[in-house]
Amino acid sequence: MEKSCKDLLCSKLIETRKQLLGFALILTHNQEQAQDLLQQTSLVILANADNYEERGCFYSWAMEVMKHIFFNELKYRKYRVTLGYDDIPGGASPFSSNEPESEYNCREIVRLITSLPPAHSKAFKLLLDGYSYNEIASKEGCTLGRVKNC
Repeated sequence: MEKSCKDLLCSKLIETRKQLLGFALILTHNQEQAQDLLQQTSLVILANADNYEERGCFYSWAMEVMKHIFFNELKYRKYRVTLGYDDIPGGASPFSSNEPESEYNCREIVRLITSLPPAHSKAFKLLLDGYSYNEIASKEGCTLGRVKNC
């Protein structure tokens, strides 16, 4: 009996778990964050199992997926902090800067987001809150393409 794509990917993830965790540790420099990154990478890979085509080395491909997830998270974390969505340690808030232009820039970004049409504004805020395109599409009851076009 032939294995399904999910079964195949699951076994490949199990085979490469230690190497992927090692790569995650290189990226995060933190054991707990590395395990979270490995879990998130595994979920993304398994969620997209139907689109997987076996070409080349699975480990290299999984590392690319992990790297993209990690750098996207860094990028969106920076935006969330800039917009004041994350808990920021005292004195580290971009709004508490002594430079008037940084406060103006933050207020301008928030103003621009809130000036978008409601569906776009809500989708953008969810994206900045760390939701994936798929999660936003399911939460908003629309297609993935529509969310990506917002």
